[in-house]
Parts: sequence; C-alpha cells; structure tokens
Amino acid sequence: MPFCPKCGNEIPIEGNFCNKCGFSISDISKNEKNNFNSSDDKPKKKGRSKTKKIGIGLGIVVLVFFGLVILAAIGSDSTDSIEVKKTNQPLSPTQIKNSAILGIDYDELLRHNEKYVDKIVYLEGKVVQSQRVYGDNYALLVSITKEDLGFGTTFYTDSIWLNYEGPRVLEDDIVGIYGKVTGIKEYTAVLGNIISVPEVNSLLLEVIDKDN
Repeated sequence: MPFCPKCGNEIPIEGNFCNKCGFSISDISKNEKNNFNSSDDKPKKKGRSKTKKIGIGLGIVVLVFFGLVILAAIGSDSTDSIEVKKTNQPLSPTQIKNSAILGIDYDELLRHNEKYVDKIVYLEGKVVQSQRVYGDNYALLVSITKEDLGFGTTFYTDSIWLNYEGPRVLEDDIVGIYGKVTGIKEYTAVLGNIISVPEVNSLLLEVIDKDN
C-alpha cells in the first residue's frame, strides 16, 4: 500500500487524496505516481531474493555433508581392506614358534578343546597312521602321550588327527608339531566304532627321529 509523500499516512492504491492531510496524488507526475503505487512491491522482491539465497546456502551445506559421508565410507572400506591383508599374511616360522602354547597333554586338549580352538600349540608324538589325501596333503594320526615301559622301551598312546601338507612322513616317525587347534574330529575305526579326537592343522612339522 502506498504512503502519502507529505505526511506518511497510508493511502489506498486507488485513492486520489490523503485521508489525513488532504494531499492530492494528482499533483504528482505520472512517473512518480507509478513509482509511488509500486513502491510496496520492492520489499517483496527483496524478500524473495533473500529466501533464494538462503535456499542456495542450505543446498550447498547438504551437498558438502553428503560428500563428507561418502569420503568417510570410502576411507573406512580402505582401512578394512588393509587390515584384512595384514591378517591374511602367513606367520613366519619364528612367529609360529614364539606364539605356541607348550606343555599341553592329551587329556587337557580333549577335555577343554574349545579353550584352545584357533590357538597354536606345540606337541610331540609318534606317527601311527599316514594317509595321503591328495598332492602333498596328508591325514595323520599322531600319538602324543609317551609312556616309559622300562629297559629303554617307550610306548605312545592317545592320538590326535593332524592335517598336514608337506614332504612325506612315515609311520613310526617321531615328530614335533606346531599346529592350530580346529576342534574335535570324529572318524570311523576299523571295527566300525566312532572315535573322537582333537584335530590340529599343522603349521610346522619337524621330524625328530625317523623310522629306520
């Protein structure tokens, strides 16, 4: 709504006189009158411009936010990939030996097997059965409990199931095993009965005494 240029009172758009001071709008030139009648549009244009700027600013903020989220996700995936690669690297023989648990007997390994799953242990024993699975992969039964019968005679009992890959070993070889415990293995004996024994994946196998 226009205002009177003399007293500042509001004047109806179609009005010709100021209701307060009686000023005649007809005394104003045509150009001035057009500006006078359209003066109330200017604040609206200014308001629309301000709203537009705010909208653009918010749009930029949203784009920056999503950009940072995407970069963070990519960085996280890269970190995970690096960690997986490190985890999958094979241990050196020295690392295997240094991380092995020593002095575990058969009863402990069988009775509390879940306690040792995925852990590296060191065992010594006698190969009582060797079966080639494929290539250089063998399934061995190794008895790890040593009993002294006197007169220089020893006897081995209590077998574990050993998954082994490497050069051939023979029955009656005495071996030292660094291996990772995987759980309990069940197999069928010659007489048809089911036998449950600790299962170990060999990481290092050393022949201590060969069968002659």
